[in-house]
Amino acid sequence: MTPIYQTPEKIKLKFEAIKEPDSFWQGKKVLDVGCNEGLLYPLLKDKVKECVGIETSIEYLLMAKKNFPEVRFEMVDMRKLNEKFDIIISLSTFHILDDEEFEKVVKKYSKLCKVLIMEFPVKGSSSIYHTRNE
Repeated sequence: MTPIYQTPEKIKLKFEAIKEPDSFWQGKKVLDVGCNEGLLYPLLKDKVKECVGIETSIEYLLMAKKNFPEVRFEMVDMRKLNEKFDIIISLSTFHILDDEEFEKVVKKYSKLCKVLIMEFPVKGSSSIYHTRNE
């Protein structure tokens, strides 16, 4: 079983740190990278046109689909994404990438979206934390 380390409260705090008005989200197609159980969706559903979640954990994906059957959740490796979005959000996901993968993903995503929002965990808060080279 995949360990659950995100909670609705943690996701809400992270989302609230994005200081954009509701108008920023209106009519947008948004991707949640590493969507876990789909916890970001309830915060976006009344603001955006479409919300899509990608995940590589089958357990998380099944929970997300069960919790929010109206949303498109897909088993997609973030490095293999090719679909375009208005906004891509990564909450505590990119830290698993090494420097080379990180640069490739950010470069690729910059061509796939208009806005890329990234959040990284504090060192020590994840067992799969990768420290960026200086």
